[in-house]
Amino acid sequence: NFTRAVGGASLCGGAMGTKGARPPRVAVLVVEEGLIDKVTWPVFQDAAEVTAQGLRNLGADAQVARCRDLRSCKLSPQSHDDFSPGAAAGGSAGSSPDPGPHGYFVVVLGVHHLARYMVHWATGKLTPLVLAPGFDLFTPRNSVLYNFEVASSQADLGVKQKGGPTQERGVDMGPVLAAWADQGGLWDYAEGNVEAFRASRGLEAVHVPLGYAPLLETGPPSQAADKQTDGLSPPPPPPPPRPPQVIDVLFYGHLNPRRRRVLGSLRRDHGLAIFHANANGPAFGPRLDALVRRAKVVLSLNLLDLQADLRAPSGQEGGGAAREWKMTRLLRPLASATAVLVSETMGSHRERSAWAGAIAFADSVPELAANITALLGDASLRAEMATRALEVFRAQKAEDALRGPFWALVERACTPGNS
Repeated sequence: NFTRAVGGASLCGGAMGTKGARPPRVAVLVVEEGLIDKVTWPVFQDAAEVTAQGLRNLGADAQVARCRDLRSCKLSPQSHDDFSPGAAAGGSAGSSPDPGPHGYFVVVLGVHHLARYMVHWATGKLTPLVLAPGFDLFTPRNSVLYNFEVASSQADLGVKQKGGPTQERGVDMGPVLAAWADQGGLWDYAEGNVEAFRASRGLEAVHVPLGYAPLLETGPPSQAADKQTDGLSPPPPPPPPRPPQVIDVLFYGHLNPRRRRVLGSLRRDHGLAIFHANANGPAFGPRLDALVRRAKVVLSLNLLDLQADLRAPSGQEGGGAAREWKMTRLLRPLASATAVLVSETMGSHRERSAWAGAIAFADSVPELAANITALLGDASLRAEMATRALEVFRAQKAEDALRGPFWALVERACTPGNS
């Protein structure tokens, strides 16, 4: 309901809730690294679609859009496509929040990629494009930066570090993060990242967990539309039967030396058959979904060693990665209602506690192997845990997590005197 008032006046224009009023328009914008970037969109698509559906469930007119090159994007979003260069924002008549020249609130995903886009000041020094004069695609007033990377990994978020690659490029994302954080516009999906931002950089991020949206079970709107009927056409055929679960253990993710050691031990020392989904190429979207539905167990591994990570102070390089609740990795298995998640311990105690009886956590390789072996030998236990996981997930609706933070964005953008 977008009739909430501030000081007796409706947000952004005074006619909210009246006949002909239009809900706020929101662009959930995935920022990529350039035209050759083939990975960012599939990595962020689920998160973007879930966020957009959560906002639509709150009553917003939310669309997902891609920005392949931040230097040329303009705000006239089309779902699953670039912002049309030079196009003006459209829309029907009626009053709506109008926080900027284009009339869109913007939720930015791919925050770490902002460090790739720099411009020169008159002095010749590099400065982030998003802070340069004249850049108005999104600003701290009309947008939020929604982070999905490890906040303690300074390289990911482009903070200068001694001898590090970001220092060599002269990139420093600190001023960008601070500009949005000072306005309450820095969101993060993991409690551990919120802690790391505070401990290492003195920044207050808003915890906005990534929740459930029905499209994770039915497909995004572009796919789900094919399954709907207008009442005149015959209903669509029933979904095909679930495929047989022919994969004992499925793993997907970037391979680093630490993960190779864990997978090698599970295979060699414990006799487990583990299929690596993206061993020979990317595995996203329908391909990954099909593999998840054929798996009995999905294995989630931390990139860094848990005990070493927990010993490292939060916010230091190498410290905090296991504290990140990696919800983006869990979305598809949780929504499958068939595969069971076995995960190395990650996230905060509160985040893990919410999934008691739904995800099997382990602190060591032998414990991982014991959990997997027990689940492979007990089909009824797998079915019980998969059902429990979907029930817990469905209760964590995306719109519930977004409601307060999104209203704060609207209020900040639309209250007179804010800048």
